[in-house]
Amino acid sequence: MEQRSFEWLEQRDLALTIPCRGCKAPIGQPCRVRGRDGEWHELEHFPAHHARLNRAERLQRMQDAPKPDVTCIVDGYGVMRSTMVDPI
Repeated sequence: MEQRSFEWLEQRDLALTIPCRGCKAPIGQPCRVRGRDGEWHELEHFPAHHARLNRAERLQRMQDAPKPDVTCIVDGYGVMRSTMVDPI
């Protein structure tokens, strides 16, 4: 077994925080692949499936992003509306 780099281990830890849509591995379980013998084996050369890594990184970026400053205005009719401008 080869020595894993710190980056590889970080990616694996991040990927384990969400389920894999490819192999259906639950949270906390490593990704797996079906071998020629029909048995399921853990991925050895990659920390997780590419889609799982991308999704985990995207979710982490979304959590770390600053929240937009949204203020609500109450008019005479008690209707709540946002002051954000529609980009379209």
